[in-house]
Parts: sequence; structure tokens; C-alpha cells
Amino acid sequence: MAHSRRSNPNKAASIYDVAKAARVSVFTVSAVVNKKSHVGKKLRERVEAAIHELHYRPNLLARSLAKQRTCTIGMIVPDIANPFFPTVVRGAEDAAQKHGYNLLLCNSDDTLEKEESALELLLSKRVDGILLTKTAQDFTPSMRRMIAAVNTPIVLLMRTYPKLTKDAVITDDYKGAYEAVCQLARAGHRRIGQVGDP
Repeated sequence: MAHSRRSNPNKAASIYDVAKAARVSVFTVSAVVNKKSHVGKKLRERVEAAIHELHYRPNLLARSLAKQRTCTIGMIVPDIANPFFPTVVRGAEDAAQKHGYNLLLCNSDDTLEKEESALELLLSKRVDGILLTKTAQDFTPSMRRMIAAVNTPIVLLMRTYPKLTKDAVITDDYKGAYEAVCQLARAGHRRIGQVGDP
């Protein structure tokens, strides 16, 4: 049993426990966990058996420190309950996962205070990049300093904020409205109205 191989059975298994159980080096365990091809089949199977037996889970924090990246992208939207954003967030998450990244989602409620709090949280978690739907207000000087200090890439979503970055993914509202009106006009409608939020 796995418990007999560890001095403290209540503690999560470490890479050292796996190496000891499989009678291999820590480097071999690391190579198997990271799916390196240079480990032979028998050795790989031995390590995988030990991983399974000990219920080993890699330390993602240690891995991110070693690789200098967390494979995590932060995303801040005004309100996930707004019917527009679930599809956008799902698309971002699917694209991120396709490239080996996870997504951390925050809601700003379209207030600067919550937006800056979310940014501080994401930056402290060392995310590799941030997708941001910016509030209408300017960042505070302290937040501008923090963003400059960490140098984490930020891409704006649906709103521009040139003081921060020119990188933005936005819809072409003018073209969308034009095409919608043209379609209604082609159908013979002449009195066309619009209902929208602020």
C-alpha cells in the first residue's frame, strides 16, 4: 500500500515519494509527469504505477515558478450575468484551453474599485496575461504603477483604453448597425427604431 511507503500518510505525496516508490530519480519522475519522450516504456510504467498508487498530483505552484509562467489567463468582465458575456467568456476559455492555459474569471460590476481589486488579485497570482473589459473611469496612479511594474500583457475586450494599451478585441458596432438597418430597409421597412442600454 502507498501509506507504508511514506512517513506521514496524511500528507500529500511529493515527487520525492514517487521517486522512492518507483526506485528512480526525481528527474525521471519529472520527465514522466511532463511527458518527455526520452524515458523508456518499462521505466515510465513503473513511475506511472507509483503516481497512481500514491495519488500524486504535481505541485502546480512549484512548476509555474520553475517555468516562470502559470499557464493561467485572467479575464475581467463587467457582469457574467449580462447575456452578452457568457458566450465571449466560453470562447476565451475554449481558446485558452486549446493552448494549455486555464482561465480565471472576475466580475467588476463596471466599477473602478472592483476592477482594480480584480486586477490586483490576478496580478498577485502571476497570471500570464489579462483580458479586460475596462470600466469608463481612469485607473488610479497606484494601479498604473502596479501594472507598469509587473509588465503582464493586457488585451482590452469590447472597450478601448489607449492609456493602457492599443491591443483590443472589439466589435464593429457601426458596421453591425448599418447592416441591420440595410436588411430592414431591403425588407421594405421605413420607420426603424433602436432600443439599447447606456
